[in-house]
Amino acid sequence: MADLSLYPASDMSGFAALANHEGELAYRDVSVADVDKMMSEGESFVLLCAYPGCPWCELLVEPLNAAAERAGVQVAFINTRRDPSWKSNLDMEDYDLFVELFGEYLDEDEQGRPHLYVPDVYVVRNGEVAGRRDGVLAGLEDPATPMTDEQRATLDSELDALLDALG
Repeated sequence: MADLSLYPASDMSGFAALANHEGELAYRDVSVADVDKMMSEGESFVLLCAYPGCPWCELLVEPLNAAAERAGVQVAFINTRRDPSWKSNLDMEDYDLFVELFGEYLDEDEQGRPHLYVPDVYVVRNGEVAGRRDGVLAGLEDPATPMTDEQRATLDSELDALLDALG
């Protein structure tokens, strides 16, 4: 398992869903280059690509943090808007390298380019993608509509199953 404690704790203050969380959050800041290094070294880890201000990301960060706490793992976090000049996920640093690593999992945009849509979660086991979650929850149509208890239970169960792919 990658030692994500070597990376700085993520500033998740832009996510309202995490505002009342007590204790340390599971998220650690990484770059695409860090992810490439961990994968080339055969490490296992969970990666979230998201950004504050994304309504769909807002819905996922708290349930994923809770699932990571249950699993006893930290989550590598790439803030796709870390630099205010990045207006699209394609603008993030080392996007071409990200496509080399994860391009087969990305949908194409209108120009036919592999496009990272967020939130996007990857489980990497021994340097290889062992699981992925694109989006929040099937059937959830509007990020402004609160999840029902049943939807939250389904999301929690699916996230737990995804993190089980760490092995």
